[in-house]
Amino acid sequence: MNPIATANLRSGGRRLFAAGAAVAVAVAFVVAALLMVDSFSRTMRVQAQAETAGADLVVSLQDGADPAGDPVPDEALAQRLQDQPGVASAQALRNAYAEGELGGQPAMLRLSEHPGHSTSPLVSGALPHAAGEAVLTEDTARVYGIGPGDEIVVEAADPAVTGQPVAPETQQDDPGPARYIVSGIVEGSSPYARAYLTPAGMDRLPVEAWPESIRIVLDGEAHGDPAAQTAVQQDVAAVLAAATGQEIAAMGVQGTGIGEQLRVQTGEQIVEARMQDLTGQANVLAGVLAAFGAVALFVAALVIANTFQVLVASRTRTLALLRAIGAARRQLRSAMLLEGLVLGALGSIAGALLGYLAALGLGLAAGRFWQFELEPVAPTFAAFVAGPAVGVLMTVAACLLPAHRATTVTPMAALRPADVEPARRRVSWLRLSAGVLLTAGGFAATVLGGMRHEMLPAAGGAIAGFLGVLVLGRLFIPPMVRALGLLLAGPGRFSRRGALPRLVAQNARQVPGRTTATTSALLIGVTLVSTMTIGAASAQASLERELAQRLPLDMAVGFAGADAGDVSRVLDGSGLVTAEVLLPGAAEEARSGETQVPVTVLAPEPGAAETAQVMRRTTALPDPGTALVAPATLQEGDEVELAGRVLDVEPAGWLPAGTIVLNPADAAGLSFSEDAGQLWVRVPDDAGSGELGRLTAQLGEHTEVVVAEAALLRASYAPLIDTVLLVVLALLGAAVVVAVIGIGNTLSLSVFERRREAALLRAVGMSRGGVGGLITLEAVLMAVVALVLGLAAGALFGWAGISSVFQAEAVPVVLAVPWDRVAMIGVAALGAAALASLLPARALSRTSPAAGLSVD
Repeated sequence: MNPIATANLRSGGRRLFAAGAAVAVAVAFVVAALLMVDSFSRTMRVQAQAETAGADLVVSLQDGADPAGDPVPDEALAQRLQDQPGVASAQALRNAYAEGELGGQPAMLRLSEHPGHSTSPLVSGALPHAAGEAVLTEDTARVYGIGPGDEIVVEAADPAVTGQPVAPETQQDDPGPARYIVSGIVEGSSPYARAYLTPAGMDRLPVEAWPESIRIVLDGEAHGDPAAQTAVQQDVAAVLAAATGQEIAAMGVQGTGIGEQLRVQTGEQIVEARMQDLTGQANVLAGVLAAFGAVALFVAALVIANTFQVLVASRTRTLALLRAIGAARRQLRSAMLLEGLVLGALGSIAGALLGYLAALGLGLAAGRFWQFELEPVAPTFAAFVAGPAVGVLMTVAACLLPAHRATTVTPMAALRPADVEPARRRVSWLRLSAGVLLTAGGFAATVLGGMRHEMLPAAGGAIAGFLGVLVLGRLFIPPMVRALGLLLAGPGRFSRRGALPRLVAQNARQVPGRTTATTSALLIGVTLVSTMTIGAASAQASLERELAQRLPLDMAVGFAGADAGDVSRVLDGSGLVTAEVLLPGAAEEARSGETQVPVTVLAPEPGAAETAQVMRRTTALPDPGTALVAPATLQEGDEVELAGRVLDVEPAGWLPAGTIVLNPADAAGLSFSEDAGQLWVRVPDDAGSGELGRLTAQLGEHTEVVVAEAALLRASYAPLIDTVLLVVLALLGAAVVVAVIGIGNTLSLSVFERRREAALLRAVGMSRGGVGGLITLEAVLMAVVALVLGLAAGALFGWAGISSVFQAEAVPVVLAVPWDRVAMIGVAALGAAALASLLPARALSRTSPAAGLSVD
């Protein structure tokens, strides 16, 4: 190895270790991301293969086809296919979704008939044979901690609450929950709690079971033969076309289409089609992780570049002496690049191992906390070759500029004091022009993308604009730090209290490059975190506003046929009622066209204080001459005749079925009573879906009219957004950790440059604490500047990002700043800056006057 590089590596010390840690963290992020994407893709393929395990052909509905339309893959079509040559069996399967319990825990269940052809092996127990037996997939049993002999409860669907259809044979009765005993566990995984029943067991379900598919198994040696599957596929398609009067069309991996309703696919086509659909999800996941990985690499590159600038500055005399004894510039450059290569290789190896361990941990956490079992993480070529290679290239690239500066050291520098020369104060016209173009163009594209709801210009503009801010940072970051220092110093020019702030202000003016580099490292982290935090809050506020427009009432409870006292006791005991109003109702007959139905008429006063407290949008109430009509109450016409009046109809999906709301001016002469009325309820904004679910279930025991769609939707939005935010902030942690390392490394340069300054301060009586406080105060003031700039940029990027995400939704975007979380970001940023300054501050404070002034 180059002897100069060997000596440099031995003398690098803690600075090289910090840079290596930055490389390791960035590479670990990239490796973990690649491994997780690979595990996710393999999981999707295994699930797709498990769906058709043992079947040669599958007849199913096309994407977007009506499951209640005609034809459907039912038993009648299965009987036709059963008699075809080469077909050993054709089994029609049904599918249903229902709420229920597994081992006493609430769960959303996917229920299907157990395929007779399934090759999924039993893990324990036996396959179901009786109507009251079921088998579970292995991951479902593991997540819910149940096994053979435990009970599955399938709840009856209440259309008034969930909108889920009730099985036709039980519509006239009051179906209770259906109970099944787990007979066995089969291999398999699914994002749902998955259970398989017998055909008789499907008939017992208290919810509608829809025809899902027809599974065909070929006879003899044709079973499992791709060529035979393709040949029989055309015969099956011809039979279905003749039976249904539809035309046959080729659909690629989607199989062979029969009209616009059915399709026939081989098992391999189903797997490929499923993977094609899921590739978009994998690509989105890969894109998100790649973006955060790029950020981590970018920040690491800044840290490495700053670190090697520190090393060049500290080695000025050594480099000059080497030049004086005959070392060529090429040798110095090669030594510096070789040093970066070794550092990048060692850091990348450590990062690859760290990333592998992180991916293993995420895979285990997915099954434990998110109830979704991923395929085991396995080493891949991309992760363990491409990931470290990117780390090495990034490290070497970051060393190019410091290596060039090392070659500019002249032999005469060995005769001068070893202090680092002040950085140039003027910004080159090329840098200025590029920064202005990037900033102006990027921010303009960001605003335009947000206004037009287009993601590409919004994201691209944000990246370009932020790069422009970093390029121009030297123009405004040092003056901002200097202004803060002078402001903190106060008016007294020679006051003891203002000594440190004035020194910070002077340093920001004297060495603007160092101040800009340190602030930029923290600015990246603050901008990323504030973008995601403000974006998540804006998304939640926008969704809540849109929900208030569409569903202005949280909950409506009817008293018809119910004990009002029991309903009130349930509501009062829930602790979830912030406002309520009892609206008397009138039982009337409404007519629209040829349809006449009994309805409950309500007439709330739009200007009443109680109504304003309970509704999130009082403008939803009708004007005179208009009637709000719940969906499915009247199916015909744009007008309704009620009590001799003809009123315009305005649909209102937030009302219980059979409800009509009138303006009080149109309700004169109607007979209202509280027994026929409804209780309108408002719940807290932070009410959980579990609490609301229990409340609606308890209310359902006393009344048949309960509508809580708005409250349940609002409760489902917040946890989802918070979970996504938590995951994203965890991803950003890598970049933030690297940024903190960068602050510490850059401040180390400050220590080297200020040895004479520290010695003079100590000589004139400043304490060690005061000298160390100079570094800490400078770091804190730079953090304040990073906070101001980062929060401003984060607000813009957060608004533009959410506006572009809602491109397919008619959701007006509201910019919301969560000041409590912003305060936490501020505390974390100031704390990180202070923490990163501890070691440099300690090193500067230990400079003795004699040693510092003796440097020559």
